[in-house]
Amino acid sequence: MTAWLHPTSLMYKKSFVLLLVVFFSVAAMAQQRAHKSTDQINSLNWSILATINYVLNDKNQFSPVYSESVKRFKDKPFDLEGYLIPVKARKTHHTFLLSPLPVNQCNFCGANGIPAMIYVESKQPIAFTGKTIHLTGILRLDDTGDVPVRLVEAEFF
Repeated sequence: MTAWLHPTSLMYKKSFVLLLVVFFSVAAMAQQRAHKSTDQINSLNWSILATINYVLNDKNQFSPVYSESVKRFKDKPFDLEGYLIPVKARKTHHTFLLSPLPVNQCNFCGANGIPAMIYVESKQPIAFTGKTIHLTGILRLDDTGDVPVRLVEAEFF
């Protein structure tokens, strides 16, 4: 047996680790569903959120630019149906992202581009689910903070 194939050699260990990384990467990609536009939830309220644009400010950061249609709902009740995207590893969530695409799809690729997402602060906790959830809350806009659009005091139907 050559020296680099010997189980104690560093080259063998690196090759084995690389093989494992490639194997698990290919397995993960094979399990991910192809992006289908029929999986995306289309509604008037998601269309309204999609009108938020972002510009690069003088601090080299992206700042939101709210359309008039979004501003009409500022600090008013707003309802959405979407998929829960966890922001922390927990069994139940009070804060999470809501997306018009399921979490098992790449939210940053595909024919439809980057979907509009909203940060949710709910009144009651919800367990993760791959099914859609329907909720209502107060729409908050903040062009000075880290979260430009939030749904606060959210409740589930």
